[in-house]
Amino acid sequence: MYNSNMDDDFRTNFDPYDWMLQLEDRMKELQHKHNVIIQNQKEMALAYNTQLRNVKNLQKKVDTLESILWRSDNEQAINDYFARIGRPKR
Repeated sequence: MYNSNMDDDFRTNFDPYDWMLQLEDRMKELQHKHNVIIQNQKEMALAYNTQLRNVKNLQKKVDTLESILWRSDNEQAINDYFARIGRPKR
């Protein structure tokens, strides 16, 4: 009745079990992709925190260096430091 105008190659036997298996496979694939994305985000957060910690440590070292330089009160050393680093004078 419904297939009178359709081609012979058209699949009329719809199997819900096969369709559900395809859905299950797709869900497993999407779950795997989701887990990979979560893992990548965790790794990126750890890398960012490590970089941030390294930058803060370097800032502390520069501040310590500058404070030692200021305490030495050597005008030539201070001018030489600013000329090499390119930082504005404080």
